[in-house]
Amino acid sequence: MLNAAEAALEYEDCGRDLKHYSTQYPTDSDAARALFDYVRSESRILRRLLGEAPYSELLRLVRRHREKQKERLVQ
Repeated sequence: MLNAAEAALEYEDCGRDLKHYSTQYPTDSDAARALFDYVRSESRILRRLLGEAPYSELLRLVRRHREKQKERLVQ
């Protein structure tokens, strides 16, 4: 579930735009397109399964988790 939520978070962070995703998460262009399609699918599945409010809460929790991980790496 965490991987799917992180994928959905990446999708939301890039404004649901492939070009923005490619610049924000650079790899080769073919891989970026395939990864974006995967991320978009994960996001859609989670939104349908959970509904809008729980989906938003899940994204909030994943963002918080990421921030805490970054803080640990800095220390």
